[in-house]
Amino acid sequence: MKKTIAIVLAAAGVTGCFTSNVLVTIRPDGTGTVEQTVSFRASSMVEFQRLASPDLAANPVDPALASRELRTEMDKWAETMRVGRNLRLRSSESVTTGETTERRLTYDIDDVSALELDLVPQIPGVSGFYVVAAKDGTGSTRLTTALEPLADGLERFTFRFPNFGMDPSAEPPASWATGSAAEMASFKNLMRGARITLAVNSVAPIVRTNSPFRQENRVTLVDADIAQALFSKQIGMLATTPSTFDQLLTQFGDLPGVTLADARAITIDVQNPSTNISAQPPPAAPSTDPEIYLASLLSDGGRLTVGPPINISNNPGYDNQPSFTPDGQEILFASSRGAAAPTGRGRGATSAIPPTDIYRYRITSRQIWRVTNTLEAEFSPVMMPDGRNISMVRVEADGTQRLWQVLNNDTGNGASSVILPDIRPVGYYAWMDERSVALFVLGQNGQPSTLQVANTQTGKAELIASDIGRSIQRMPSGAISFVHRERGSTDRSMTTNLVLKRLARPSGSSSFQIESLLATPSGAVEPYVAWMPDGSALVSVNSSLYQWREKDSTWTAVANLAAFGLRDVTRLAVSPIGDRIAIVASAK
Repeated sequence: MKKTIAIVLAAAGVTGCFTSNVLVTIRPDGTGTVEQTVSFRASSMVEFQRLASPDLAANPVDPALASRELRTEMDKWAETMRVGRNLRLRSSESVTTGETTERRLTYDIDDVSALELDLVPQIPGVSGFYVVAAKDGTGSTRLTTALEPLADGLERFTFRFPNFGMDPSAEPPASWATGSAAEMASFKNLMRGARITLAVNSVAPIVRTNSPFRQENRVTLVDADIAQALFSKQIGMLATTPSTFDQLLTQFGDLPGVTLADARAITIDVQNPSTNISAQPPPAAPSTDPEIYLASLLSDGGRLTVGPPINISNNPGYDNQPSFTPDGQEILFASSRGAAAPTGRGRGATSAIPPTDIYRYRITSRQIWRVTNTLEAEFSPVMMPDGRNISMVRVEADGTQRLWQVLNNDTGNGASSVILPDIRPVGYYAWMDERSVALFVLGQNGQPSTLQVANTQTGKAELIASDIGRSIQRMPSGAISFVHRERGSTDRSMTTNLVLKRLARPSGSSSFQIESLLATPSGAVEPYVAWMPDGSALVSVNSSLYQWREKDSTWTAVANLAAFGLRDVTRLAVSPIGDRIAIVASAK
């Protein structure tokens, strides 16, 4: 038997005198709200059910009792029903005036790009008088949404209407509107004033939209006067079942009293707030609950645009050190979200280190898998050059920090082993090739940290530089970048310059060369540099994102992440093709 899907457009149109209004409010940071208001007149609904069902019509019904039952059903509906997916119910209010019952529901949207909206919400008391038979059983009548950055400092919200194959042998949409003249007159009278609307309101001014149904910052997706549409002469167009749901929408949109754009993907372009570089970011604050945010990147003519970030870690504990897998489809990160065993991880000198494990986030499915599940704490996961294992810094039970590897799998108990047994304490690192890895080695007894390059086959390391920062990154050229603290003095005080440098080993040479690139932006205390595939560098100072190209003499501010609610940005990672950026920041 074929799967059937309630087509809300038709079902809602046969429930008596009612209104259903849905307003989606979108903010440029990717969040928003959905306000849903459903009202109906119980006596009209009871009368409709009597007209629709011969069994009910043959038996007497107490209208007062039926009305109370319908209101009870609406209360139950409000507790369990949602106008779509990926919504959080904020409030629900019931108002009864005379014969009319109204339910007002407000939902919060954390990520509009994950939102799925019912084309028209279900109405309590209606099981769906007309159903759509999906040809392959996989069809869905939900709209899907997307959010992406555009050139010229814009961002685009897209609301895409559903489309799927329909069973041509199924009951045609207009078949419900058959009956005697008296019955049709009664139906029409009951549905007088019935209306459904679905509209989108933008907090940011709309720059452009492909919908002709725009009023200032509001775009109407669907507006239908049910009685006018379904009792028109043109209803005959729906006398046969269309082969696709898109054809059904086209025919429905041609009915009188219906507002429905021809385009099946409605785009709404607004100004990207992060392009307002002059806006003052909030002051930096220590991050006790860092979260990992993922945003789209667009590089157009050398100009970089950041899309609204979404929280992908969404965890009250520690989340940090994101890195993309080589295919760009997953993000590895360290997180403290439930341990295999209680406390005791990293005892002694490392008692302040959270009990972290390594996790994987799949971008397309938005799912998280656990990679490690140990008594120790693991940090800084990176896919190794072999493509099979993940390297990480493990804080062992006695506080030793060394570079380890673990087999990449979905079980959380992959085999692990130490890579460099004799080099400790390792803080951060970057792979140069399959044999060479650049290490940030913490200084002992008050000594500064050092940059060392280790050979994984011999287990030996070469000292390269002293007094470096935490940011060690592999550049697109294959070289390694690091931040060097150059200390000096004036007549009055000591000075420290943070200089971005490049470490490379020329072809055919056994020695390394260090080249100074430029000082990091003013105000950076512990800058963390990320590299774009085109060879440009990104760095953040609190909530300001800067970019540098090798031909430039200074950093250029490219985005104000405070416009998206992010503050205290401490770490960045860019996908292999430069279309996404992971951002570690304090929770919004």
